[in-house]
Amino acid sequence: MRHAGDMRMQPALVRSAFAVLPALIQARVPDDVHQELERLARRLEAAVCRLQEPGVQAGLCDLFGSGGDEPLRWSALRQLGAQGPVSGELAAYAADGIRDGIACPVHGAGGCRAVLLVLYNRSVTLGPEACDALMLVSKAAFLALSRLRRAAAGTMPVVLTSREIECLAWVLEGKTNWEIGVLTGVSARTVQFHLANAARKLDACNRIQAGVRALLAGLAVPPSHAAHGWLPANGSGVPLPVVQRESTVLQGEGGAPGAGDGLSTGPVRHARS
Repeated sequence: MRHAGDMRMQPALVRSAFAVLPALIQARVPDDVHQELERLARRLEAAVCRLQEPGVQAGLCDLFGSGGDEPLRWSALRQLGAQGPVSGELAAYAADGIRDGIACPVHGAGGCRAVLLVLYNRSVTLGPEACDALMLVSKAAFLALSRLRRAAAGTMPVVLTSREIECLAWVLEGKTNWEIGVLTGVSARTVQFHLANAARKLDACNRIQAGVRALLAGLAVPPSHAAHGWLPANGSGVPLPVVQRESTVLQGEGGAPGAGDGLSTGPVRHARS
């Protein structure tokens, strides 16, 4: 049965998910990340909002293997893990009253690196925009933890070229390679080249993950945010290429928008308040 608040829940969930991103990006210690996820659970009225990683709950990450970034609903997750090492953990959640929810994987070069669990003790309706927003939270939370661990270990920072930073900044605005090429005066193939190099340097499996990693590392911010003084994770105001956000729909010759997106995983949906 659909909960009475499910229709009102969709835009509120998307807004809450996007609202937590700055706090994750600016986290100073790992506990900050986990506390923000707990706050998000309260805003979403969820029973669980938790990031699980290999070494803690390895079986859950193993369920997703090296596949794509598609999330799994609770029913599918239980069915998939019924006979595996994670079956006991899923049964424990069910015994605690969990009835619905979603698991959002985060993939890297080595396969599934973490899973964000957002679980409810009632049936819920999660539309495509809500799922996309939670997937973004999963990546942001994982990359924030990775950034903090690298900083603690003294890992050398990633160095990107100005063109790679510029392309990633436009990826964070949801632009396709074709659109980025129009904005920067280069071909879509050249944009793909820069994004592929950036993804390799950032150990990202696609252009969206590369953009989020650059954002969390303080290397790039969306032009619309930079124009309003929004600073990246390190708060130092890393110099960014001077780019202006266009005010009209991009049109031009040389193929339809989106052509040549070799690393594209589809458009990014932006929440509307």
